[in-house]
Amino acid sequence: MGQRIYSVAFSGEAETVQVDFWEIRAPANKILILHALYVEQSTEAGDAQDEMLTWHIKRSGSAATSGSGGTAAPTARPLDPGDPAFAGTVDTVTNTTKITGGTPVTLHSGNFNVRAGLLYLPTPELRPMWTNQEYLTIELAKTPADSITFSSTMYFQSLG
Repeated sequence: MGQRIYSVAFSGEAETVQVDFWEIRAPANKILILHALYVEQSTEAGDAQDEMLTWHIKRSGSAATSGSGGTAAPTARPLDPGDPAFAGTVDTVTNTTKITGGTPVTLHSGNFNVRAGLLYLPTPELRPMWTNQEYLTIELAKTPADSITFSSTMYFQSLG
């Protein structure tokens, strides 16, 4: 109990452009740790729609500006109902503009097959951390060949 692990999710987001799946800003004087990320889709069922997409995890400083467009920001929910509400901000599927400024640093880069989905489950030593008003961004860095309807869930921890 009291581990302050949060879940945040979106579903049914149709995209045809590069997007920031997630932009999560750490609260002041807190450390956040990414534990797991799931990205799935519900429209690319056949071999003809098969494609590989590039994605990144980026950390940006407190001077960054969140992207725009997309959907309403979901609420991060504590897995332990006794934990406090998340004090940072969450934006999702920013598809008009992506995050800018704040000197972004790429912490992880990879590709995933849209039919298989993306599961990012790093060992404890490899979990990205961000702190004190920094942003962590999960970015779709390659434009899909056609419209793909995405769903995603992220789990992260707040320390301090």
